[in-house]
Amino acid sequence: MNRASGKRIRRRLLSVGIAAAALAGCTSSPDPVPSAAPTPTPTPTSAAPLVPVSACLNEDHGVAGGYVVNADPWNTGGRLCITSSGGPDFTVTETTVDPSNVGGGGTLGAYPHIGTLDGGSHGLPLPAGRVPGSTVTWKTDHFTDGGFNTSLDLWFNPNCDPGAHGAVYTDPASVEIMVWLNHQNVTTPSSAGDWSGRLFHFPDVVLGGQPYRVSVETRPGPKYVVYYERVNQVDSVDGLQIGDFTLDAMSRRVPGREPIIPSDSRLCAVQAGFEITHGSRGIRTNWFEFRAP
Repeated sequence: MNRASGKRIRRRLLSVGIAAAALAGCTSSPDPVPSAAPTPTPTPTSAAPLVPVSACLNEDHGVAGGYVVNADPWNTGGRLCITSSGGPDFTVTETTVDPSNVGGGGTLGAYPHIGTLDGGSHGLPLPAGRVPGSTVTWKTDHFTDGGFNTSLDLWFNPNCDPGAHGAVYTDPASVEIMVWLNHQNVTTPSSAGDWSGRLFHFPDVVLGGQPYRVSVETRPGPKYVVYYERVNQVDSVDGLQIGDFTLDAMSRRVPGREPIIPSDSRLCAVQAGFEITHGSRGIRTNWFEFRAP
């Protein structure tokens, strides 16, 4: 799977004080001191107009705030298209994703998403130990049929630029944390088997006051995927503390292996989107914002 906050313009009013000096002991009248012309109030720069996006390929398109949106039909022979107003939003407008055209015998065909830039933006890369204090605000709607999960993806690697564009998403040293806010018509990792010995299940954990089901998958690249499935499903989160998930994952290890997220790892990218198994036309992100501490 491949992958900005509104800018505020501050206006400061400057005042100019004018002092008049009196000349003493002169027999002739002093020339009048001209008044200084008032300093004009600066005119604030207008915000750049939004540039709408329409996309059907696995390509990044810039939107407001420095984020990118991507249709990302990464594992389907079908078609999936998105549009965006040019703000930090997108809507799935067309989809023929279906189990019959999903590759590799899997179930996931596409991951339309919004997120930070490859290689770093918005304060990234950030050492894993400094992620606490980082937040995500994400507002979605899914008045749709089809099968999907609503997933926030956090990508970690000691080297956030391990090769070609997008290489961090398949690099053997990478780790992906997936926070599922909700799901529809899909099998969750926590309810699956062991995926031929690749999937490990852990007891539920409470993070930010909410219970999550936890599973860890081993892969060639990324090396691990850590799934946090929110028990009380929601469409939106406001100021979600992603450091909670980072620290929890750093404290875990698959039996007989090293820690899942090494201490020298860095947060490379943050994405928010929908893993689609079939259908799901109309699903949308209304707003996305990531803030580093």
